[in-house]
Amino acid sequence: SSGTQSVVTRLQKTFLAVLLALPLLFAAGLATLYALANSERGSHFLLAQAESLFAETMTWDSVEGSLLDSLQLGGVRVNQPELDVEIDTLAITWQPMALLGRVLHVITLDVNGLRVKQKASAETQASEPFDPGTLRAPVAVHLDEVLVTNIAVTDAAGATQLVDRVALEGSVDGDQVNLRQLAIEVPQGAVQLELQTQLSTVMPVELRASGHWQTDDSSGGSMSTGAMHADATVSGTLDWHRGTAFDLSYALSVSGLTALSAGIPEQAAMDGALAGLYLDDALVLENFTLALAETTLALTLSGEVSQLATDTPAFALRTEWAGAQWPLTIAQPQSQSQPEFTSARGDFTFDGVLEDYQFGFFAELAGAEIPASSWRGQGTGDLQRVNLEQLQGLLLGGQVTVAGPVWWEPLPRWQLAIDLADIDPGIFNPDFPGRLTGSLSTAGSLDADNALAAGVDLQLLAGELIGYPFELAAQAQLQGEQVALTQLSWGSGDNTVRASGQLSEEALDIAWQLQANEPGSVSYTHLRAHETRY
Repeated sequence: SSGTQSVVTRLQKTFLAVLLALPLLFAAGLATLYALANSERGSHFLLAQAESLFAETMTWDSVEGSLLDSLQLGGVRVNQPELDVEIDTLAITWQPMALLGRVLHVITLDVNGLRVKQKASAETQASEPFDPGTLRAPVAVHLDEVLVTNIAVTDAAGATQLVDRVALEGSVDGDQVNLRQLAIEVPQGAVQLELQTQLSTVMPVELRASGHWQTDDSSGGSMSTGAMHADATVSGTLDWHRGTAFDLSYALSVSGLTALSAGIPEQAAMDGALAGLYLDDALVLENFTLALAETTLALTLSGEVSQLATDTPAFALRTEWAGAQWPLTIAQPQSQSQPEFTSARGDFTFDGVLEDYQFGFFAELAGAEIPASSWRGQGTGDLQRVNLEQLQGLLLGGQVTVAGPVWWEPLPRWQLAIDLADIDPGIFNPDFPGRLTGSLSTAGSLDADNALAAGVDLQLLAGELIGYPFELAAQAQLQGEQVALTQLSWGSGDNTVRASGQLSEEALDIAWQLQANEPGSVSYTHLRAHETRY
């Protein structure tokens, strides 16, 4: 029994010694790790062990510095299922002792030569609702200066976007995110963002942005070379309970707009609201509004875009406008001339996919050389043409109806039927009062050089003009600047004129015949006039 008691006593002492030694061993282990991490050779050893663990996803070619001060990696490669990342150099300086206060404090993070290549991915599956609260880090993150230079991003199709520089400063404390600066510079210009938000299911958002870029029309279009600048603010909420619901207000001001078109003012300011829901592969736009400052223009847009995960998204959209005009002259003095084009109000609907859609619209139109009118139309279309099932206009006291297809691919062409009823030209020009009704058809095209080839068949235009009976029929072919008048027949009471011939800028060759209602009044004249301008 005394021997047994002695064994128990020795076990108790041994157990107590182990318990006392564990903290010492733990402290010694930490001290060893600290010593390794604080030396360049030790850091190399620890990083080599880490590289062996993550060899399939991340590797590097060279290491300089220590883990607890300044560290530089060279030839970094990251392999993920959906993208590959290569980095020439990555250098970081941080304060490890700040971790004792639950703060990850990065003084500088410098990345140079970043190349990101996106891989073709499988079809996207519907994901669980996103909760920003899950992004909360166990420690606060303070980033004093992050700089990334010489960036190339290549998508799965092989298109590459070059970015010269990205600079970032900010912090995340608990659920509070403060992005003091995110500056992005590309060859065409730069943008700078500031953001305050909260990592919660309902996220408040306060965003300020500014940017500038160069416009350079290398395609030979109407755009000119110049500098543009924009400032924007966005505020509101993002709700992640079901999909992504957004309820935002915005303001935007832009200067240098004349580089886009001479008809646009030098600067413009606008504001509005944006509300909707993005869920799975559909975007429901409950309301988008735009008001252009110092003008009467107001625009609203609502509807849905579905099948976003496919190559054929489907649209069901409606837009309404009021107070539109061209040119968009800001604060136009009363002494200036009437705008070329105005639309007091209108709406447009679009339903379907781009390969097969239906549309409808209504618009009130007027202008310096455009009689006041209202138009309502509907039709169908695809990527190559639209088919006007009916376009009806109320103007000049009467009605105009247009129907037929219009193509723009492979080249612009049309085939239209036009009917007029009770048109009074005197409303537009008091010198020609009357009441006319008629029908005509036209088919034509523009070639690659924009040369016109068209035919016009005026079956009949009849009624009263300047107090006299009026009747006109004609057929003509247009080829470039040449007009071939197949036949023209004009009548007023018992008097008629018939004509045919050729017209161009260089020559006039018309044969015409006049028949009056008096006996012997029939005459025939054949006129030729060369180098005549008309």
